Amino acid sequence: VLIFHTHGTEAYATDADGGMRWCRPQYSFRDTITYRYDITYEKCRRDHGYDFTLYLPLCNELKWLEIGVDSTSVFTFRPVREERPIVIYGTSIVQGICASRPGMAWSNIVERELGHPIVNLGFSGSAKGEKAIADHIASLDMSVFVMDYDHNAPSAEHLEKTHEPFFRLIRERQPGLPILLLPRPKAVLSDAEKKRRDIIRDTYTHA
Repeated sequence: VLIFHTHGTEAYATDADGGMRWCRPQYSFRDTITYRYDITYEKCRRDHGYDFTLYLPLCNELKWLEIGVDSTSVFTFRPVREERPIVIYGTSIVQGICASRPGMAWSNIVERELGHPIVNLGFSGSAKGEKAIADHIASLDMSVFVMDYDHNAPSAEHLEKTHEPFFRLIRERQPGLPILLLPRPKAVLSDAEKKRRDIIRDTYTHA
């Protein structure tokens, strides 16, 4: 039994054979918001137990978190992962603002599918390709960088002014780093949106 006292958490459990399962919670919304997970899957062997991943709220401020297990269980934290993370910079979509649950933010889905740590630098409405942010990102020890701030650029002119310089600053600091340049995720683009896509494509072509 795992008990989390917080709002908007989501837990996944990985069993002894590497299978990952979503944990369905029982929750109570009173003066203290409680999420309770009763883990009784057959593959939970006593010599292995479960490896849990807990996703915290995407937007709510977390002031207090308590994790409890029953008296017959042992709970320890995983060691800090040594792999260099994937770093994603972008908009509220990156942040996960419209995800139904914390684990359904697309960056968290990618983290589960790849089994690789991710640093989420999604800024709701505030990712505009500023040089100060590029300087910070360029200083990070990362394995891949994903650049996705089209939606937050206030105009195509702003995107054109900032996109390639942002990319080049990071490329100059980390010449061997794989970098993904993403336009806004829409199936059908207006003429104005196509102009933005072409600006991003130009950064790629010039690179």
